[in-house]
Amino acid sequence: MEGSAQGRAPSADGVHSYPLGDGLVLFSEHQRRLYHLNNTAAYIWCGWEQGLAPEVIARDLAQGFGIGLGQARCDVHEALSQWRALDLFDDGAAQGALGDAPGPHPCADDQRPVAAAPVSGAQPLLTQVYGLIDTRFRLRYACREALQRVAPNLQQLRTDPGPGWDVDLEIRSRGGTFLLLKDGLCAGRCDTVQGLAPLAHGVILMSALQGRRSLFVFHSAALAMGTEAVLLPGAPGSGKSTLAAALMGSGLSYCTDELVVLDDRDGGVRPAPVSIGLKEGSWEVLAPYDPRIPDLPIHRRADGRTIRYLPPRRQPPGEGLHGSYRVRALIFPAYQTGRETALTPLDPGEALCRLTRAGYDTTETLDAERVAWLVDWIRERDCFELGYSSLPEAVDRVRGLFR
Repeated sequence: MEGSAQGRAPSADGVHSYPLGDGLVLFSEHQRRLYHLNNTAAYIWCGWEQGLAPEVIARDLAQGFGIGLGQARCDVHEALSQWRALDLFDDGAAQGALGDAPGPHPCADDQRPVAAAPVSGAQPLLTQVYGLIDTRFRLRYACREALQRVAPNLQQLRTDPGPGWDVDLEIRSRGGTFLLLKDGLCAGRCDTVQGLAPLAHGVILMSALQGRRSLFVFHSAALAMGTEAVLLPGAPGSGKSTLAAALMGSGLSYCTDELVVLDDRDGGVRPAPVSIGLKEGSWEVLAPYDPRIPDLPIHRRADGRTIRYLPPRRQPPGEGLHGSYRVRALIFPAYQTGRETALTPLDPGEALCRLTRAGYDTTETLDAERVAWLVDWIRERDCFELGYSSLPEAVDRVRGLFR
């Protein structure tokens, strides 16, 4: 990206951005709220933070994502307008820059906030209620493609359909584009049916994190046996998801593959059993652990990567989705071709650094008291690096910790 903005509004004081997965997480201190930006929105936000004019961002967006310039202008104008309405920019300084955005384009009516452009006669084919962490979702499927693509990945989250929910979601199809509405506003969209499941996956997960009751959230997988769990923190490419799927296939109970939520009462891990996202390179090696994998639909994320979602075979142990399971050990996977399998103890200080590098969040301001709590918590856990190239050997080493 290059260029500069005139009259650009900086983000408001106390708005922080964090890369997460394929997108970006914004945290507003004064609102105490998280906002999830997909790949496209994250690109726009970063350009705006760098001081680029909306027209420059749109031109770069069109070139980088292979879309028309008119569509890119609409995307940029809609994103900046919504962020201004959410008070993520300082005062009204964005008005001049937003005024530079073009007038109505052929796509403009389709790209404005969905609450201002309802789809007439869109009757849901199916309504289901899901529960994740402390959040209840009502999801209405208004098109058959969404029902077929998304619903199978969420069956393990279904809960009592009684009255009351925290987040209202709906998936609609309009003019060849799929829209995901959150409480009446557009939370994301995709142009192909293959992008529906990753879109819904991300919005549901981030919405649940906004309403959680926890001390810390870490980017990690977690699997359990009985009432104890092991954590598998890891960055992309570490083999975390592949190892988690193999452990689930070998008999361990699955808690999460995305974000570990530590309970604010006892420091235990709380289940968040979203389906495991498996990239293409892992499908063949995991086939012996779960015969369902070759028959799972193939989805496409915003970054173009193909992925299959593997639902858990069984619910977590004990109290199900409301339980909290003692963390027995932290195991940092380190896959490397040709590497000999070895479970190497880690110093708690090194483990803490690796854990925070993998990504974390907290419901409160990180202060000396909370850091002291985290230090005490990790000091009481066994910590290891698991170097491996053989998946069966890695599974055996992890299972051996429960014996």
